[in-house]
Amino acid sequence: MNDLRAVVFDTDGVLLATADRDAAAWKETSDGCLPEWQPSYAGARPRPFDAVREYRDLVDGRARLGGVRAFLAARHSDLPPGTPEDLPRCATVHAVAARKEEAFSVMLRTDGVRTFDDVRPALQELREKAVRCAAVSASRRARSLLVSAELAGCFEALLDGQDAAALALPGKPEPALFLEALGGLLAALEDGCRP
Repeated sequence: MNDLRAVVFDTDGVLLATADRDAAAWKETSDGCLPEWQPSYAGARPRPFDAVREYRDLVDGRARLGGVRAFLAARHSDLPPGTPEDLPRCATVHAVAARKEEAFSVMLRTDGVRTFDDVRPALQELREKAVRCAAVSASRRARSLLVSAELAGCFEALLDGQDAAALALPGKPEPALFLEALGGLLAALEDGCRP
């Protein structure tokens, strides 16, 4: 790592071990809504949410609304968009997103926020080598999760879903947030700022 000047980390699944809970929240939400979206046909139940394949291919790393839309499209279902004020239900895209957020928040309150074992030593080594670090997430709650995990102070820049919205940047899988974070770190280096 001697030649590194800056590192940009993804938050969920790299710094924070939240993927298992996130997948479980998507499953709980989707499986709870599927009977409304896909009524039974000849007594058959809708296929449950696949917490591995569908999570990875359709919702992981996307903003909640984008994940809901991708999952609905894959299941040949459609819902009206609704509004951000919609209660956690199954009738609109915003309601489903709120339902998923509620499920995930309950899991975090119950289990807390975990970091991977190698995160703190790696961040400490980078700090000792004066490597600037940023954390990026499509999630609007990334800052609060990093604060809860006592990692927020390890980063010169934190960009999350709120920043993406404010800067009109597309979320993952597009690299825009990562490039924005890296650009900020490199600009600070060019200005001669020290970590």
